[in-house]
Amino acid sequence: HSCNESCPICYLSNTNISDLSLKSIKKSIAARHEKKVRISGGEPTKREDLPEIIKFISQEGKIPILVTNGLRLKDKNYVRQLKKAGLQYLLFSFNSFSDHVYEKINGRKLLKVKLEAMKNVIKEGLRITLSVTLVRQSNENELKKFFRFCFRNSDSIVELRLRNTTAVGRYFPNAPFVSSEV
Repeated sequence: HSCNESCPICYLSNTNISDLSLKSIKKSIAARHEKKVRISGGEPTKREDLPEIIKFISQEGKIPILVTNGLRLKDKNYVRQLKKAGLQYLLFSFNSFSDHVYEKINGRKLLKVKLEAMKNVIKEGLRITLSVTLVRQSNENELKKFFRFCFRNSDSIVELRLRNTTAVGRYFPNAPFVSSEV
């Protein structure tokens, strides 16, 4: 549940829950019959043992899929380490092409970091699902930009995932960060 962000739109209202032990994660993965294993959280890149988890999933003959906000992926050596461990696919949260919008829906400017991380992931040849959370009166006018971005990077971005916000966790539709300005 731990995360390196504190986004006002997060579905997790409590990020102070202890992470599962590596042993319990491995036991759960080994017991499952699904071919694909999504690694999510909070933010899984906060775990120092993430490469070991990815390697274990791969050794079990399964496909690891990292669900991430992408911030730690600005470190190209870290991206290489995850790929070497067996990572092939990731679901990358990318909510805007504007720092103004990132400030509103994620709490701070993130565009530069997100674009740098995306460049590193693409360079390493990882397959990406671009995950966009649409927030009314914030980023819904960027849909064409998201589509164009996906088409321009179609060798790497294999899917565009659009989600909407809902009144769970920290997000409530009448929250002060949602405004009519964009």
